[in-house]
Amino acid sequence: MNLKSSPLSMVAISLLFFCMDLFAGSLSEYPSRFWMIEKNGKTNYLLGTMHVPDKSISVLPPYIHRIVTSLAHLTLEVKLSSAARTEAVSVFNLSNGESLQSMIGDRDFRRLVSIFKPYGIRASKIRELKPWAAAIMISQPPHSKEPILDFELQKQFSYRSKPVYQLETAQEQLQIFDHLDLDTQVSFLRYSIAQQPRFASDLEKMKRAYLLGDLSKLQEIAIEQQAIEERSILESLMRKIIEDRNYTMVARMQSQLGLGNGLIAVGALHLPGDEGIINLLREKGYYVNPIFDR
Repeated sequence: MNLKSSPLSMVAISLLFFCMDLFAGSLSEYPSRFWMIEKNGKTNYLLGTMHVPDKSISVLPPYIHRIVTSLAHLTLEVKLSSAARTEAVSVFNLSNGESLQSMIGDRDFRRLVSIFKPYGIRASKIRELKPWAAAIMISQPPHSKEPILDFELQKQFSYRSKPVYQLETAQEQLQIFDHLDLDTQVSFLRYSIAQQPRFASDLEKMKRAYLLGDLSKLQEIAIEQQAIEERSILESLMRKIIEDRNYTMVARMQSQLGLGNGLIAVGALHLPGDEGIINLLREKGYYVNPIFDR
């Protein structure tokens, strides 16, 4: 498995779709994906990313690119590495002879095998996956070789010998799911299976809205998704997946913000809301303002 289609990118994409409808009603207050952070004479920048493999997203518009290339350091949610990729793969499978088929039943397992056909994964291998791992895997387009923005940023800063920091570890991201009880994992998988008929169309809608900087459109798409079955799992996991992580990430980015002239790049859905990164930074005395194309 190459770096562009790693289990960590699967986690990021899954979080994107899993959490889209948690912010209905709040996104319209946040009109840009790119923000300036100022405090005590230090200036940094915050970029909301979209964790999907797509060159049109990974190539930044000129007004963002000019600023990003001038910055001295980068902070991501998590850095991609071979060690992190290996660690991710190691926790995907069930143990002690357990079977995913017995956990979700024959009907849902047949649907899952059908969904996995474009991925080239046999039923025998699917049967060995943990429910959350199967859910994450089908939340990524199959066999994509397109670049992902976060990892392209990591590559660009590293190539220029500029420091790259991370706000979380791969283990912390994976434990969000691996520590779920079995019933919640199964509900998550059934939610992901139910989402499949509209997966491609919703992805295209979200990409278009993101590229236009149209967060109101993202809000509209989110509202449309609320009718999907198993939605209750979104509400029960919201704090673990978004809000708790926002508090952790804001606390951990303080040292990088203290350096100044840096970029914080995290998933766009971590930015808005009362407990989003933008508001949490403002509560700490930072001035956080949107930047638009000039």
